[in-house]
Order: sequence, then structure tokens, then C-alpha cells
Amino acid sequence: MPWLVSLAMWENCMRYVTEEPITVGELEARARTGTNLDGMRRWGYVTIDGTARKIHKGRPGPGAVLRVTATGLRARQVWLPLPGLIEQRWRDRFGEEPDPAASRGQVARLTPGGLDAQHRYREVAGAVEQRWRARFTGAAVDALRAALEPLAIAPAGGPPPLFAALEPYPDNWRASVRRPTTLPHYPMVLHRGGYPDGS
Repeated sequence: MPWLVSLAMWENCMRYVTEEPITVGELEARARTGTNLDGMRRWGYVTIDGTARKIHKGRPGPGAVLRVTATGLRARQVWLPLPGLIEQRWRDRFGEEPDPAASRGQVARLTPGGLDAQHRYREVAGAVEQRWRARFTGAAVDALRAALEPLAIAPAGGPPPLFAALEPYPDNWRASVRRPTTLPHYPMVLHRGGYPDGS
């Protein structure tokens, strides 16, 4: 059932698992990220260490060997041409959008609907602030702004101070996770976006 492979699972796993066996460590080095290996095994796309049964208590280690199944090969055949087909459909639907003023690349612009949403957001944010001023007094709102702005505004050459909250405490489990040294080949997409990804 090749339709069970989501785009995230294709990008994280099935594009790299071919007829030749591959270890978990090699897969993660090529994909530059981890993947839902047990989900791929459970859905019948790969075997892990020669079996489709669950034999690992936790996540398979980097030396575990992945082999594609007949269903996995079929899924690869279905998914291999899709990114190019989807991109061509986008080009057909939205056009090339070249930027006459840019020497390289393309630019993203808001659609009329996006511009309208941006305008409405500013109107709503302004209206909310005015209601707060009427309810809590202007002095209270000004004091709140004065307390919050230093957290959200980046000092010269650095990130906003609020970003420091993203750093894990040394005794937290997140502090033991190895930091990535490279970006993925694509924008990060989590696999738990709904059935079948979140099943």
C-alpha cells in the first residue's frame, strides 16, 4: 500500500533505502535526520535486522541493518517522480515568478489574500491594545511593553534574549541530544501530522 508513505517518511527514509542494505547510521548520515523506523517496519516497507517483527526494545542502534521489502520498492517507484511532478504543477498554476530586480533566485510575495490578512492582523492587534489601555490604563500597558520589548528585540549582532529559553538546562534530557551540524536537505517536517503519519 504505497499510499501510506508520507512525504516526510519519503524524505527521511525511503529515498535512501534501496535494494542494497543500509545501516541505521548510514541512513541518518544521508538523510541528516532521524526517522520513524518502527513505523516503516510496521507498515511493511522495511525489515530491521532481517525481520519484519519488532525485536528491538527501543530504537534500533546505528548498526542495525535495514532492507527494503517488495512493498517498499513499490512505494519508491510511486514516490520517486512525485516531487518533480508537484513542482511542475506549482509552476503551471502559479507561474515562474521571476524577480526582475534580483540577480539570482526567486522571491516570495504575499497574495492579495495574504496582504489582507496582514492588514487585518495589524488592525486587530491595535484594537486589542486600545481595549487594554481603556481597561487597564495606558500606564499599565506602557509598563508591560517596557518589560517585554527588551526580551523580544535582538541586541546588535545577537539573537533576542527570549531565545535563551530555548537552551535546555544541563540536567535536562534535551541537553544530551547531539546538536546537528548541518541542515536537512529540505524544510523540516514532523511525521506526526495525522493518519497515516500519526497512527
